[in-house]
Amino acid sequence: MTDEHTNPILRGVQRQLDGCATFFFDAFTSLNVNGISGDYVEFGSWGGNTLNAAYRQLIGSGGGRHMWA
Repeated sequence: MTDEHTNPILRGVQRQLDGCATFFFDAFTSLNVNGISGDYVEFGSWGGNTLNAAYRQLIGSGGGRHMWA
């Protein structure tokens, strides 16, 4: 087993990141399906975790949005 499976802190962090990925997938899918345009702006990007999660979903969504942080 790796630390990710045994360390409760790392499990919690991974669970949070998985939740962010799901949120951004749903959000960008909804924006694209409904024809809503616009860029993604993030303030207070400590560590870049949510920006990274948004970027990963954005490049997979096919939307022509810019990202600002």
